[in-house]
Amino acid sequence: GRRLVSSKRVQGCVSEWLTGYGWIVPLEIITHPLAQRSNGRVYLDQSDVRGGQHLEVGCNVDFILYSDVRGLGAGDARPVDDAPPGAGPEDAAEDRPLPSGWEKVWSEEDERHYFWHRPTRTATWERPADAAADGRSGRDGQAPLPEGWEKHFDEEHQEPYYWNRLTKESSWERPGSEEDEAAAGDGEAEEEMGDDPEDRE
Repeated sequence: GRRLVSSKRVQGCVSEWLTGYGWIVPLEIITHPLAQRSNGRVYLDQSDVRGGQHLEVGCNVDFILYSDVRGLGAGDARPVDDAPPGAGPEDAAEDRPLPSGWEKVWSEEDERHYFWHRPTRTATWERPADAAADGRSGRDGQAPLPEGWEKHFDEEHQEPYYWNRLTKESSWERPGSEEDEAAAGDGEAEEEMGDDPEDRE
């Protein structure tokens, strides 16, 4: 089976293309025990070309590097010139750290990544939203989440929930900020004190 070498995309140039497969010369140094097999070239199967596009010798591509019993291979290859607009930011997003509790896992069966949330034991194909951008920045017009709280999405119920990485507590309700809770607590205390006849004397 295939083993992912790195989730970072590698660039290369198609040096040879035959019926249904070809070879790529990497444009950067690959440090791997199998790198010198096949004269340093990387195998590419037509089925691993995104969208089934036809490649020609001299075409620059980028790809995900994997290894198998035969050596190094290219997965999810795409012509660099045909990379869709916004591919750069997407790739940059791939390099961002995942929210707390999430892990990126390679599926041998589907030959693609999925994301696993260890605290809730849920999996998703979609990259989870960055907690910093999702909650703490207040971009959605709401106050930033209190310390330790993160916003996540429940695939089963198709709605967001909130998880506290410090206390391991989860909630469907958006938690208020500590300042709001403190203010509410002070208000309740004042009301209770105001209702006490001894305080009025």
